[in-house]
Amino acid sequence: MGAQKRLKAVSPTLAASRREHAARFKSELRDWAARRTPAGCELRLELALNTAEAATATAYTLWSPGDGFDRLMELARTCFEQAGRGFARP
Repeated sequence: MGAQKRLKAVSPTLAASRREHAARFKSELRDWAARRTPAGCELRLELALNTAEAATATAYTLWSPGDGFDRLMELARTCFEQAGRGFARP
């Protein structure tokens, strides 16, 4: 993932390709989650999917490839924990 992040920073074509793959994955994840979500819970489904996307994107943005993969996972856990607690208080 470190090499991928460095390459995306210098290659707009690679970055665009990655966005296409991410969009496909997000669509498949939404379909998978929707099949497991009871009718009437669409708001919860969308909120969960968008929160997960925001948490992982934030972790990835803050992560430096030189810090190693474990640091990325630590950032992701922190983002999910913060989202789970909410934002009413710091």
